[in-house]
Amino acid sequence: MLLFNQNYEMGVFKGFGDRNELVIVVGSQEYVLELNQQEIGDVAYHLMHHENLLIPFNKETQQLVLNSDQHYDEEEMEELMNISEGADDHGEE
Repeated sequence: MLLFNQNYEMGVFKGFGDRNELVIVVGSQEYVLELNQQEIGDVAYHLMHHENLLIPFNKETQQLVLNSDQHYDEEEMEELMNISEGADDHGEE
């Protein structure tokens, strides 16, 4: 259990419930959170792009603390990196 401050802790992903529910364990307490489709997508993205099943959780508000920045497609990022590399070569000529 990692403590960010007195309200934030890391919850362990346990699973999804039947009706858009997320089940996490924080310390020795289990929480069942009802999520909307956007939040479910954010949780799925978070779990797919991290090496563990830990989810930041605010115990006071009983809400997840996920980074909801815009997610970029790998193909778009590769294209931007190629453009950037080409700009370096162009500047040397």
